[in-house]
Amino acid sequence: RAVVNCPLAKGELDDALGVADQVVGKLDDKKKKAGAMYILASIQLSKDDGVSEAVAALGKVRSFYKDAGDGDGEAEALMAVAELQLAYGDVEAAVGSAKEASSTAADAGMKAKTLLTVASASMAQGDADGAMKAATEAQAKAK
Repeated sequence: RAVVNCPLAKGELDDALGVADQVVGKLDDKKKKAGAMYILASIQLSKDDGVSEAVAALGKVRSFYKDAGDGDGEAEALMAVAELQLAYGDVEAAVGSAKEASSTAADAGMKAKTLLTVASASMAQGDADGAMKAATEAQAKAK
C-alpha cells in the first residue's frame, strides 16, 4: 500500500494504477493478489468515469479469492460490486450481484452480511417483499 501512496499523494492516478498493477503481477499468493487488486479498484474509483474499471477490478478480486478457495472473500468482492452498482444506479445488476454473493458465502456471519446487501438492493428495486425475506433470513443467520 505504501508504494502506491506516493503517486497518489501527488495526484498521479495513472502512475498509482501502474504501481498497483505491478504489485498484483509480482504476488503469487491469490489472497494477497486480491488485496492488491482491491487497492487498484479503489484507485479506479478516484478517476473520472472509473466505475466500470473498478467493477472489472473487483471481478478479478473475486477470481483470485475463488482460485484460493475463499468463499467468504469471493462473497465480499461480490458485495462490493453490488454496492457500487447500487451507488451508480444499476439496481438490477446490483440485485444479481448481491444474490450471487449470498449464494457464495460460506460462513453464517458473511451470509448474513450478504443477505443485508440483497435486502438493500431489493428495496432499491422496489421489491419490499424480497427485501423483507432477505432481512429476515439475515437475522436468522446472525443468531
